[in-house]
Amino acid sequence: SSTIRNATAGHEQKYGYWESRIKIPRSKSFWGAFWLTGGSNANGFGEIDIFETVAEPFMIHQNIHNWSLDGVAHVADGTVALVPFDYAADFHVYGLLWTADEIVWYIDGKESKRALAPMVATFRDLCGPLHVLINLAIGGSWAGSPDGTTVWPGIMEIDYIKVWSV
Repeated sequence: SSTIRNATAGHEQKYGYWESRIKIPRSKSFWGAFWLTGGSNANGFGEIDIFETVAEPFMIHQNIHNWSLDGVAHVADGTVALVPFDYAADFHVYGLLWTADEIVWYIDGKESKRALAPMVATFRDLCGPLHVLINLAIGGSWAGSPDGTTVWPGIMEIDYIKVWSV
């Protein structure tokens, strides 16, 4: 929600490297995410999804978004990383490098996505510092409602979260 996007939640920074080692559960209605949000300024706010998952084995979603302050104008650059492993079977390392000149995603130390130059420029010029959110949501328009196939409990295991400035 816009309340979360605009909230100040402890440490915020513009530019750096974010990394977490996570085992993500997979079941109908689970929506796992490791993301950066906030970045509010006079022009809008931003979000970088280091990863998002729904019940799709071998698929990791990586996105970047920028909205106008009224939430109406939205620019996005996203992709689905097809990975050679089932993300729910074991721990994997998810990372993001954000500098003035590039935004690059990593999975297990290998580059998995690079933002397009216009979006990098948008974030450099219009987005302020971001803070980390990591969550396992249940339900929603994308993940769907739980049903009889949903496996309970849903537990996202986090080994570590590290943040460096660059």
